[in-house]
Amino acid sequence: MSSGTRGCRPTLWTLLLVGVVAGAMTASCGLKKRHRCTAATSYLGKVRNGKGDDLASEDKAKLLARADVCVEYCTSDDPEVDAAYRKARDPSKPDDHVGRINVVRNPPVATVFDACKARCQGTLENATFEYSCEQTGL
Repeated sequence: MSSGTRGCRPTLWTLLLVGVVAGAMTASCGLKKRHRCTAATSYLGKVRNGKGDDLASEDKAKLLARADVCVEYCTSDDPEVDAAYRKARDPSKPDDHVGRINVVRNPPVATVFDACKARCQGTLENATFEYSCEQTGL
């Protein structure tokens, strides 16, 4: 390398220019929107909530949030799922939300969980839901 050249390292200005061009291309192509929705309805005497998100459609995010109401209820509040969880849980492991999900979604508790979801979804099939949605850019 001669003493008058800087080598092949990109300069700060080059990196800045690439960033500006990439940003302009993204802006001209349009940013994708993430639709995030929360659904709420009454089930077994309490208001239950679920969350859903989708990149393409607010309606899809609402459907996912609606389905999540039963998943959340069955994972956290159903007495039959809770009894099966307590029976199957390894007492040497922490009793936290992630550990609970792992136990509830796998045999032998998964069959009780699936039955709970089916009951809940059947009951809420014609229920009225309230939705709260927002859009965020990616």
